[in-house]
Amino acid sequence: MNRNARLDHHRRRSAIGYGAVLLAVAIAACGLSGCQIVTGLMLIAQGRPEVKSDFENRTGKSLREKGKQVLVLCTASDEIGREFSAVDLDLIAEVSRELKNQKINLIDSRTVAQWIDRHGGEIDDVAEIAHELQADFVVQIRLEQFRCHDPASPGMLQGKAQAKVQVFEFQQAVSKSGLRTTKRIYSTPFSLRYPDRQPVPSDRESASVFRKRFTDQVGDGIAKLFYNHRPDEDLMGLR
Repeated sequence: MNRNARLDHHRRRSAIGYGAVLLAVAIAACGLSGCQIVTGLMLIAQGRPEVKSDFENRTGKSLREKGKQVLVLCTASDEIGREFSAVDLDLIAEVSRELKNQKINLIDSRTVAQWIDRHGGEIDDVAEIAHELQADFVVQIRLEQFRCHDPASPGMLQGKAQAKVQVFEFQQAVSKSGLRTTKRIYSTPFSLRYPDRQPVPSDRESASVFRKRFTDQVGDGIAKLFYNHRPDEDLMGLR
């Protein structure tokens, strides 16, 4: 074994030994559960492993493709819109913000909101807005359920959301009409309950503050469909 190989071997052993010491200290200090111990051991052995995004797993594509622009849309039923004003625009803004933080080239959510406003608040044709705003991918969220109270628990706050999330890809014009071809490349149901376990008493938190937190959690969960992340990030938001 040459000198460099011996140094590398020594470093690996030192790193493993140091990690084991840290884990032992953490277990002794915090009384970690068995599940958390396993998670700690995995982090030492593998670093901090990431979950590949559902979108990339199923399509083999990435929203990070160079030179591509991504547009986020959200539609909600009239019933949801009457109870939760502008929840569609709030979700567009939150999902866009999360994806932008992942270095995905997003069309600004304010530009999208202005386009929707100019067209009477309706999105009749995804291809139309994609063409006008020069989008290559459109993430469309169809909000099917959104509530902040559990009917079975009066005076308690617990959010429930269900949606259908789709992605359309728009390619360069190949026809004499000059229209770009449209293809749906991804579709998945989305469901979230927040908090996942115990609801929040309404006298502890105002409905407006809870709605904002819940909307952010829904937006964060939808955004995670499109970028790699650590498994523990999914669980943190549900507590």
